[in-house]
Amino acid sequence: MEFDCKQCGNCCRNANKIPLEQLEFFGLKLNKKGVCVNFKRNKCTIYNERPDICNIEKVYQKYFSYMNKEDFIKLNYKSCNKFKAL
Repeated sequence: MEFDCKQCGNCCRNANKIPLEQLEFFGLKLNKKGVCVNFKRNKCTIYNERPDICNIEKVYQKYFSYMNKEDFIKLNYKSCNKFKAL
């Protein structure tokens, strides 16, 4: 099972909702409005080199491989849907 990211940018626009510890750990920078500084004109300007936190597959492999992958993907869809509702 893979995470099917639609690249809608909702997580980028609402990055200030991510706990500060995680932002700092992964090196994600935000502008004064709480939007990722790499999100411009409705797209990620560093998509191929984006931080691990922005790449579900990398986060799973590096930090959550102890979990069932399907459960991990489901949790991410749940988070994604919360961002869509903001």
